[in-house]
Amino acid sequence: MDAPLQGAEGLLGKVEDFLFDDGSWEIRYLVVNAGNWLGPKRVVLPVEMVQLPSADEPREFISHVGKEQVRNSPTADSLRPVSRQQEAALRQYYGWPSWWGGGLNSELPPVSVAVGREFAAASDDNPHLRSVSAVLGYNVWTDQDLIGRAENYILADGSWCIGYIDVRTGDWLRSRSVLVSTRWVKSISWGDQCVRLENHLHGASRV
Repeated sequence: MDAPLQGAEGLLGKVEDFLFDDGSWEIRYLVVNAGNWLGPKRVVLPVEMVQLPSADEPREFISHVGKEQVRNSPTADSLRPVSRQQEAALRQYYGWPSWWGGGLNSELPPVSVAVGREFAAASDDNPHLRSVSAVLGYNVWTDQDLIGRAENYILADGSWCIGYIDVRTGDWLRSRSVLVSTRWVKSISWGDQCVRLENHLHGASRV
């Protein structure tokens, strides 16, 4: 993905990736390359600060944030999982709403955060935020069979939730693409780089 992000003062950069919850498949953050005006800096913005792309412009994002807010946003480390404690600290410091709490800063644990530099250390919470681009290229399996390779994803209508994985099949289906519903994903193995499904192509359709 390399989609423009328009802000209150013009182009803020390019959306390069998403960070999503690997349990619910809901996208939580956009990874933005701020480009020339901020140097080679990649920052994260919560989806609450960005409008959903329209059907007419599916590859353009619009936000009300300005360049100063982007300048002070935390840099992205999309290859490393983020714990709930770290995310709570990040959202509390920047005044971002907590998606699990039901309102701005509600339900956030008390944390001490150094201005713009440090966030609470990881706790024993299970990491849950993952990079969408990291999943692309993973093999997709049922319990016994290799279905193919994840090549793309599709958002569910009117939401920031990933609804389908676009899977390129092997010779057994003449290398066609099929859409596999994320509801049928049993697990993602980051070590083995594979996605495992509940049932063989159940909920999948050809494209």
